[in-house]
Amino acid sequence: MILGALAVLAGVSLAASPQAAAQEEPDKVAIGVYINDIYDLDLPSNSFNADIYVWLRWMNRDIDPSASFEVMNPFGFDGVVVEPLSEAPEDMPDGSKYRAFRIRGLWISKMNLRKYPFDVQNLLLQFEDGANDASKLQFVPDTKPAAIDTNISLPGFVIDSPTLVVEDYEYPTDFGDLAAGSPDYSRVTVTIPVDRDVLPLAIKIMLPVTIIILLTALIYVIPARLEEARTGIAVTAMLTLMALQWTVTSNLPEVGYLMMIDVVYILSMVYVLIAMVYTVIGSRRSAHEQAQESLMIADRRAGVASLAVYAILVVLTVLLYLR
Repeated sequence: MILGALAVLAGVSLAASPQAAAQEEPDKVAIGVYINDIYDLDLPSNSFNADIYVWLRWMNRDIDPSASFEVMNPFGFDGVVVEPLSEAPEDMPDGSKYRAFRIRGLWISKMNLRKYPFDVQNLLLQFEDGANDASKLQFVPDTKPAAIDTNISLPGFVIDSPTLVVEDYEYPTDFGDLAAGSPDYSRVTVTIPVDRDVLPLAIKIMLPVTIIILLTALIYVIPARLEEARTGIAVTAMLTLMALQWTVTSNLPEVGYLMMIDVVYILSMVYVLIAMVYTVIGSRRSAHEQAQESLMIADRRAGVASLAVYAILVVLTVLLYLR
């Protein structure tokens, strides 16, 4: 009798364990994104406009993740408008629930400009469920999770294929909720890589710098006795470089690090400064020495050497930043 009761209790316990485990499993919500348009990429404000479609599909008919679906990186409180495409979740042939949204507006995505003008920006679209943590709800990528309109064009950039990744994001707080469970939330991140159209931009930036450096190199060809001409070239080159740097960086955000283009301009200014110092030294030598031929040979050697060192340093800078 006792053995029979124990057997019954054991059977009930074994039967209940899988059910309890099943209840502990978070609900799975499939998510997908279609990018309809991207425009107005603004580097100073770290923002861009995007027009996208997002859809959710889930099996548990007792929940509605579409009611607590949140955009995590809008630009400002009213930067993004979320428009449901249906008044309520729809029934699918496989028994699941489905709801889609059209989301338009301004998004924020921090830009990394260290490699400018050869930088690659990753535009981010991030979503979460605002009511359920990762222990209750998990997003999973749909069969084709991310797609983009092939006709999209972003002036000055080349748009690559987007990717969709789901990860648990841990908040370092419980937001004061004593009944809160896990601080982890299932976060969806859509990444849209955009590459710069490098060749036109590099020509616009580097061609003027190259011309200025070559004109500065004429200092080493002009006779040392023409001190005013040499000095005029150096001063004009320095002022032009400063103006060019301001023009190039004025459309970029303030950053706390040196961009590649900053280092190139610094090297160029140092080259011009060295040429100015050499001009002063050369003028003093020409006043005391009669062998003008030997002075011209020394000037040309110094010019070739300084130009070679400058070119090597610029190439090394580019390689260092692009590695």
